[in-house]
Amino acid sequence: MNNSDKGSPSDELIYRLLEHYQNGRLNDAEKLAADITRDFPKHEFAWKVLGVIFEATGRKSEAMNANKTAVKLSPQDAEAHNNLGNTLKELGRLDEAEASYNQALVLKPDYAEAYCNLGIVLHHSGKLDEAQTSYQQAIALKPEFPEAHSNLGITLQEAGKLKEAEASYNRAIELSPGYAEAYSNLGNMLKELGRLEEAEASYNQAIALEPKLAEAHNNLGTTLQELGRLEEAQARWTQSLLLKPNFFDGMRNLVKLPVGQLKSDAINLCENVLASVDGSLENQIKYLFARGNLFKHQGLFERSFKVFCKANKLQLEISKNDLTVDSKKNIANLKRIESWTPSLPKFPEKILAKLFIMGPSRSGKSLLEHILAENSQVKTLRETIKHNELPVNQDFKKNASELLFQKLFSQSEGILFDEGYKIVTSTNPGSIFYSDYLLDMLPGAYVIIVKRDPRDISPEIFTSEYNKENFYSYDVNEIKKYLDVYYHVFETLVLKAPDRCLSVSFKDIVHAPEDVVARISRLIDTSLKVGNFKQNVVNFKYESLFRKHYAALSN
Repeated sequence: MNNSDKGSPSDELIYRLLEHYQNGRLNDAEKLAADITRDFPKHEFAWKVLGVIFEATGRKSEAMNANKTAVKLSPQDAEAHNNLGNTLKELGRLDEAEASYNQALVLKPDYAEAYCNLGIVLHHSGKLDEAQTSYQQAIALKPEFPEAHSNLGITLQEAGKLKEAEASYNRAIELSPGYAEAYSNLGNMLKELGRLEEAEASYNQAIALEPKLAEAHNNLGTTLQELGRLEEAQARWTQSLLLKPNFFDGMRNLVKLPVGQLKSDAINLCENVLASVDGSLENQIKYLFARGNLFKHQGLFERSFKVFCKANKLQLEISKNDLTVDSKKNIANLKRIESWTPSLPKFPEKILAKLFIMGPSRSGKSLLEHILAENSQVKTLRETIKHNELPVNQDFKKNASELLFQKLFSQSEGILFDEGYKIVTSTNPGSIFYSDYLLDMLPGAYVIIVKRDPRDISPEIFTSEYNKENFYSYDVNEIKKYLDVYYHVFETLVLKAPDRCLSVSFKDIVHAPEDVVARISRLIDTSLKVGNFKQNVVNFKYESLFRKHYAALSN
């Protein structure tokens, strides 16, 4: 009698399969599982092992077939449904994945891993509250579950609950000190809070634990960029592509570097990534923006601008409704500020000067902030301000400024002052539309606006890709309307609070940074200097490469 006539393989054969799999000998495990499924086509466990191995080795379609077979052979097996959900999730079939995880939980209500996996799908589907609940259920069932704690942190962070997110990441690290991804996630949150040195340390710890973690290299690169260390940032982004040749985020960061900074080997790495992008509409748009940037580095400016035009046309179709809503909000904010009567608070002791460095995207705000950050008494808070925390519909008590500062920036003003800081900076461009509240509610608040030649800022806005908001950037006419409203708001502020406002030009930041910093020093009555960052400003090109292309388009 041959094996196919038997009901099931021997216990010894299954033991050998488990031993191969559990000890990481995936090739041996795959071969043995394939032999078993050939001789015993209805052996569900061998199909499950094959599905997991195919999933782990990136063979999605084979994993799908194996996991579907396992579910068909054993529909009451919760683990088989969970495994199928994992493959569906990786294929982007989120609704089907959610159904598989829910079925796993129907069969096994205490299945912590399925709750955690379901949370991932809910998060990717934009259902943050449901994702949070799912992760919390996983943790309730299995308190020492580092992946669930780390994933909960990601969801909390996206929901703006940064303190809770930090606690979740730290709990994951406490449970699993070698958990590189948790350190990387913690770094993401610290970067969002503007705690860049801490973020850098967290990413470095992730890389020390797992040197091949491409995401950590990439995110460390963006942190180094914000710290003004562009050469180091470029090296990290390049390394992320060497580790993960199809890593789109690493490529996208590289091609956003100023023209002339990418060497031929880096350009080739970026070309390889663009050869493998899938065809969803969202990815088509991302591809076009990245392709346009790469053409810039290759000196193909005509082709580059045409690609940017195509990308913006596609994105505008998606964002039309949001654009209309945002435009109406901006006009409403302008009208409110025009009718505003300032009630500027007095300066108490132990107060930080709060510099809201404003200007539309691509105006040069970050460049000015980097120059100011060369001073040890300056703390950069980046764009962490949360306008939704402003108490715009209720009376604001003057003694609550410290609490408001903490809500806006997720940091303590008193602690920063005691640490030796005298000035904090924020470069969130949207702050201009809430500047009346900021000036009225925060003692020591100032507005510095960076102005750039419309012939340069308009094409730079148009050819930039944004992860969220900035919907006006996809249309030539909307860009002009936005800039008109933006600068009108500032002119109104100057009339109403002249001793709290200052306008500087991008051209002066590039060519005369000492003069700009001296003017800011006089505004806030604090001596500031231009440090080593001036070296990075000298060769900065303030004129857009697409000035003529955009002028022809707008005409």
